[in-house]
Amino acid sequence: MSPKVQPFSFPLNLNINSRFVVVSCILLSGDRPVSFKWLKNGQSLSVDSDRVIIKNDESFSVLEIRRLESQDVGNYTCRAHNSFGKDEKSSQLIIKCKKFVTTNDTLLIVSL
Repeated sequence: MSPKVQPFSFPLNLNINSRFVVVSCILLSGDRPVSFKWLKNGQSLSVDSDRVIIKNDESFSVLEIRRLESQDVGNYTCRAHNSFGKDEKSSQLIIKCKKFVTTNDTLLIVSL
């Protein structure tokens, strides 16, 4: 059976220099083995051992981002796949700041 994952969401009260944020991608069903992959804005997420950490298990994956920065804003997707198919869920990471500008559907953070 193809995997099914539970929706996840980021907290709404994040701001620049928040200490960290953690979200979990939990497998609800599907035949094992299942592989997890995190994406940001449709691209594979770059793991930075100091700030961006991904921990995978056979039934879940955890994404931790430490010391939030403006470049962390974006649409994050957890994708689970096995030999029968895939499932993915996404959530928008929004960081509160003093000023922001939207151009061509892209959110830009302007530090003041």
